[in-house]
Amino acid sequence: MNHTCRDIDECESKHPPMCSQVCQNFPGSYKCSCHHGYVLEEGGKCRVNGSPPIFLLAHDGEIRGYEMYQNRSLASSADYTHLYVKDQDKIKRMALGPNQLLYFSDAGHKKVYSSHLEGEWKVHSQEVINVGLSDPEGIDVDWSTGHLYVADSGRGEILACLGNGDMCTTVVSHLHHPRALVIDQRHRQLFWSDVGEPAVIARAGLDGGGRIAFMSDHVGYINVMVLDQTTDCLYWVDNLFLKLESVRLDGSDRKILMSYSSQPFSIAVFEDRIYWTDLNQHGLFSANKFTGLEIQNEVSEIFGHVSLIVMHPILQIPESINNPCVGAKCSHMCLPTVEEHRCMCPQDMHLENNMTCKISQQVPRIYLGAKQEILQFPLFSVGYQDYQVRTVIAGSMKNIPSMSVSQRQQTLVFSDIRHDVIARVNIFNESRLPSESIVYSKNLQSVEKLEVDPVTGNIFWIDVRKKTVEVASLNGNYHTVLISSDQIIQRLTSIAIDVTNGVMYLSLVGVNPTILRCFLDGSSCQPLAVKVYHPNDLVLYEGRLYIADGNDGMVQIISIDVYGLSRFYWSTLHWQGNGRMLKRMAIYGNTIYWTEDKETSLFSVDVQNSDEENIVLHDTPPLMSITISSPDETVETACSINNGGCSHLCLPVSGGSRVCRCSDGYLIQTDNTSCAMCKEPSCQCEAHRICSSTTECDGFVCDEGHCLPADVICDGATDCEDMSDEEESRCSDATPKDCEIGSFECDSGECVAEHLVCNGFSDCTDASDEGWHCESACISHHCQHQCVALPSGGVCRCRPGYQIYKDGKSCIDVDECEENNGGCSQQCVNTEGDRECHCSPEFISNITSCVPPDPKPYFLFLEQGSLTRYDLNSGGDYVTIGFPDTFLAFDVVMSSGDIIGITSTNPETLVRTNQIDQRKEVLLSMLRRVVNVAYDWLGKNLYLSDIAKPALIVCPIDLMKDGCLSLLHEKTGSVALHPMKGLLFWLGDDSIQMSTMSGHKRRRIVEFDFALMSSSLVLDQFSDRLYWIDHMQGVIESCNTDGSYRRIILSQHSQGIYMSFLSVNVFGDHLYFTDEKTQSLYRYNRLTGHKTVLTQHLYFSLQVKVIQPLLQSPGSKSTVCAQKSCSHLCLLSPEGAACACPDGWDIINNKTCISPHMALSATLKTTEGSPRASTSPIPPRASSSPIPTSQCNLLCLNGGTCSYSQVNNMDYCICTPGHIGTYCNEKEPVEDITPGPREDSPAVIGGILLGSLFTTILIISCLCYLKHKRDNIDSSEIIHFRPLFLKRNCEDVEELLGEPPARTAPRNLDVDQQDETLSASNMEGHCRLSWQYSSSSVDSAFVSHIDENDNLTSQLLPSSQGM
Repeated sequence: MNHTCRDIDECESKHPPMCSQVCQNFPGSYKCSCHHGYVLEEGGKCRVNGSPPIFLLAHDGEIRGYEMYQNRSLASSADYTHLYVKDQDKIKRMALGPNQLLYFSDAGHKKVYSSHLEGEWKVHSQEVINVGLSDPEGIDVDWSTGHLYVADSGRGEILACLGNGDMCTTVVSHLHHPRALVIDQRHRQLFWSDVGEPAVIARAGLDGGGRIAFMSDHVGYINVMVLDQTTDCLYWVDNLFLKLESVRLDGSDRKILMSYSSQPFSIAVFEDRIYWTDLNQHGLFSANKFTGLEIQNEVSEIFGHVSLIVMHPILQIPESINNPCVGAKCSHMCLPTVEEHRCMCPQDMHLENNMTCKISQQVPRIYLGAKQEILQFPLFSVGYQDYQVRTVIAGSMKNIPSMSVSQRQQTLVFSDIRHDVIARVNIFNESRLPSESIVYSKNLQSVEKLEVDPVTGNIFWIDVRKKTVEVASLNGNYHTVLISSDQIIQRLTSIAIDVTNGVMYLSLVGVNPTILRCFLDGSSCQPLAVKVYHPNDLVLYEGRLYIADGNDGMVQIISIDVYGLSRFYWSTLHWQGNGRMLKRMAIYGNTIYWTEDKETSLFSVDVQNSDEENIVLHDTPPLMSITISSPDETVETACSINNGGCSHLCLPVSGGSRVCRCSDGYLIQTDNTSCAMCKEPSCQCEAHRICSSTTECDGFVCDEGHCLPADVICDGATDCEDMSDEEESRCSDATPKDCEIGSFECDSGECVAEHLVCNGFSDCTDASDEGWHCESACISHHCQHQCVALPSGGVCRCRPGYQIYKDGKSCIDVDECEENNGGCSQQCVNTEGDRECHCSPEFISNITSCVPPDPKPYFLFLEQGSLTRYDLNSGGDYVTIGFPDTFLAFDVVMSSGDIIGITSTNPETLVRTNQIDQRKEVLLSMLRRVVNVAYDWLGKNLYLSDIAKPALIVCPIDLMKDGCLSLLHEKTGSVALHPMKGLLFWLGDDSIQMSTMSGHKRRRIVEFDFALMSSSLVLDQFSDRLYWIDHMQGVIESCNTDGSYRRIILSQHSQGIYMSFLSVNVFGDHLYFTDEKTQSLYRYNRLTGHKTVLTQHLYFSLQVKVIQPLLQSPGSKSTVCAQKSCSHLCLLSPEGAACACPDGWDIINNKTCISPHMALSATLKTTEGSPRASTSPIPPRASSSPIPTSQCNLLCLNGGTCSYSQVNNMDYCICTPGHIGTYCNEKEPVEDITPGPREDSPAVIGGILLGSLFTTILIISCLCYLKHKRDNIDSSEIIHFRPLFLKRNCEDVEELLGEPPARTAPRNLDVDQQDETLSASNMEGHCRLSWQYSSSSVDSAFVSHIDENDNLTSQLLPSSQGM
């Protein structure tokens, strides 16, 4: 017996706790107490001493205060609220700091603001952090130092900033998506949630030190957290697991307070209750913070994303605050640590001697040229703009249209067009305003753009007024003209140099806007095959040329093969608006930065998300130029060492070589490296100089003595006075260039628009576009439409939509639909002089576009065997679907969300599962190499491509156990179905072929010249076009469903970066494709050519499916198979549908399939343990068309092999042990060999022996009688009667078919055969829940709901059993 009494610790054993805050245990008792500022009430509860708090709620761009009454209820009327902040965009989170300073983040403006709450609740908002933030989520304030902490989800960082926002430093980096953020004021610790993979709640010191994963088990999407300082508990809402949880700060006592089905957005704790705002229930609610019970609705009718904090002095002033940074000798920022403090620097500086911050040369910086100053801004810094933007140099210059940085020389070079000089300044001078030095000023007129060679420091520039391209050394000692004004007819606007490949690019505007590519020595200039209108600026970055086209509002990004001059577009339209003109641009990473004419802002856009334009800096002086210093610039050329051996200027050219050029007044010597002064005063050593001998000219010497650059020879324009540069003997290989239709070819070889001809002004350089014939050219014309006057006479032209007939006068209609479908998204109808675009009824017509109705589609990717979902409808959520199996191929039943897939197990298995419950149902097993699955949503069939047999088979999805029908016995690749028209398309080795979905009327529609390396054959059923990837050619091609109008849609060499297409799909106006190199999903507009990156980080995505209800809408064909009442397979065709049966089954009455009943046990005997022959072979083959044994027709499952019996003239399956059935598709029943009780008595044994003898005699007698009867019966009179239906779960079929089956009934019937009424018809419709499509319905796959009690398979027709 126990005689001793032990004390109970009431402070640990009760839930909820006996005390709200502090509990002290005593022998036999306990005592409750409260923290400073609270008073103890009855029941151990602590209540704030003094006035109740104010609840601050932020929503709809406003922050309002709701007063709490003494009874702890909140004012719910707007009359009792205080308006603190208004006219904001999207307030996301709030935090309170010392001195009644309220901070709040604005997700729309990407800024953090502050408001000082004064005595009369008046607020004065001001920007605190207005540059550098990407997606500010959680914010909180360290009350000891006043520092503001920000969790930036876009940057993947947690920042600590001064309270005024002047400067920030990164304390935690390399995060996925940090969201919630709270500070433990007492322990100087930081808690945050990271919504990544894996998702965690992490903890670190306020300086980022001691970082650990605080909570990692069962952590999902945590967007909000709150810390209760009175109990040292952390609370959070998990939107993935739909729970409100809490845990002590030491990691103990984690518990779930409540589960919910709504969506809390923000939470706060006050006294003994926890408060939250709810997105779905539109209100402010509260509950007991210890139990999650006693839920109350505090405020109703507040909508949207409502942020919440509680304002009360007791919450914002900890009991003791010690600032460890007092007295610290940090030059810029001091952050508390758990023990002491730590000096830290802004992002563009580094720390020396643990106290002093110095400017870092490893940080990219933007330099901005204004009229009278040059500004500098650290590219990725965060803070307040006025502090972050610093002046490099000011006052002495006027109008700076261009700048360039040499990181190696630590120099910024700029042009001043007011003083006509090129100057330089040291960019890393510790002085606040370093002085400039003039580099070159001789005979400059208007240097609009310059670039610095990062290796040698040579400066290349264009002089717009002089029409020259020039180069000078960085010190200005050497200078020469590379391209003279005689070679430039149009106006130069920009230059970009590529020292790695030794080329430069020039943009010209005028009659024929052009981009030229030349070697860096000015030779071998050739135009790029790119269409431009008014190119304002060129920038070369990481092998891509960016072309800013002002008139067309577009930036073209092209990747150029220097030798082959191939190019491909990658992006378009990066800024929009009336009257906006891009001035200059700079590139870093995937971002374009630019300035605009007469604008006081710096803009940016991500090239992979060009729809979102950002304002990087605002309220600046009018900006004229921009450049970016890149710290990772590591270019090396042939000029890297000792100036390439050149005495003056070293210019890298193609092939890794270099050319030495001499400065003005000097000549290159025979060693091609040294320079010597000119021998004669008349020789100026410049372009078009006169030299006394050919040895003094490094180009071409005319017969009369002029020295010309070598690339002007045979260019069609006379440069020598004696015309020797264009002599026929020298230029016999020159080929004239024809002008485009609608252009006039001048006698000088130029092309001008016809409307500029005979207009009274000379547009050709030789004035050949004007003449005395112009006035009378069209006086007596016989043109049907219009006559155009030319110097040679009148010529007939047609109005748009027509073309000239062969008589040269009449006009005939152009069929616009023949080219690119007339630019229509779906149907194109040709009309007289025009065409009309039409859309399917389900779509919304918008000129040429066809806009699908909501919902937006989502995508399923097959990525390394795993399925991933990307949802446009929810803003781009990217979720991996956690199926237990990996897949080789799949398709989706959009009415239920079911996924039909081939697993990568060995052997393969065909399974059906669902995105929600992920239950797996095995449909077929023991498959070999099925590479494609296609679902027919009208016939409810699956088409499978098996390349091991090889065969293309079709199976009834709900009667898979009865087998499948073999349509083709050949290797087929990707399959595309068109159930609405009953057509089947597939990829062969050298062609694309089509047939009806029953396999009839087969023909080739696309031929390939070689074995096709292709994948992803997809169909746009609304425009009747096929799309496929040709991996050999590196293109995505398309054609009509009859094979006509075949064309290339996309090339992996024509989209701005080299791409490698993996998979493609189509919906609406867009193609969707995945790219192996960028690991991205792209959306490509087939009408405009615009391409957008939807999501990245897709690893080897070989299949992408677009999921949207319209893609499997039955439309007018919803009853086509129900009317047929097929028992197994309903196969579609353009004419309608026909019933068919699995291999080996007979069909009767054109509807019903019956299993064959022919035993082969006497013919095909097997021994136990050896492969066993199926006892249900198919009917004999027709003798008129024998098939070789090697082409066995049966689809044998579970490892079975197909064989042919010469004796019975039929195919049959030889099954592996453990399987039986026609296709080895059934498991062999296991005989019960459990031993029973022994009976050893003699009487029992004698009885058994006598019974066995009697049974043997009876069997022998029956066999003899049957043999006698069979020998006297004509086999033609045998009729087998068997039951055709078994009892269903939902009904009894009481009638049998009265007519016997035809003796040679075909397996598949043509469509035109008449249907016969069956008393047990329409079996597919019985006891089945099916999705009916209507214009207002929403696919259940989108609402993520499935009826768990809907067992479709159990209610369908089971297989008939032979007798």
